[in-house]
Amino acid sequence: MPHFLAIAWMYRVDYARAGITMLPGIDPDGRRTSQQALLYSAALCAIANVEINAASLKDEGVRGEMLEELDSLKGRADQLLEQAQTAFKLRLSS
Repeated sequence: MPHFLAIAWMYRVDYARAGITMLPGIDPDGRRTSQQALLYSAALCAIANVEINAASLKDEGVRGEMLEELDSLKGRADQLLEQAQTAFKLRLSS
C-alpha cells in the first residue's frame, strides 16, 4: 500500500485529469496520504517482525502468544483496508 500511495502522490495531477479519485488527489498538502503510508508501513514491519520472531522461538507457549499477536495485527490491517475501500467507493460515488 505505501508503494501505491507514493505512486499516486507522484501522479496525482494525472489521476485527477483522468477522473480517477485517489487519496493524494483529495489531499492537497499530503498529510493524510503520508499518514496512511506510514501506518501501513508500520503495520507491515510489525507483522514481519512477529513472523520472524514466532518462527525462531522454541517455546510453543511464547510462539502461540506471538501468533495471537500476529492475528490481532492482521485483523486490524484488514479493518483498515476495509475502511479505505469504503472511503474510496464513497468518494467515487460522489
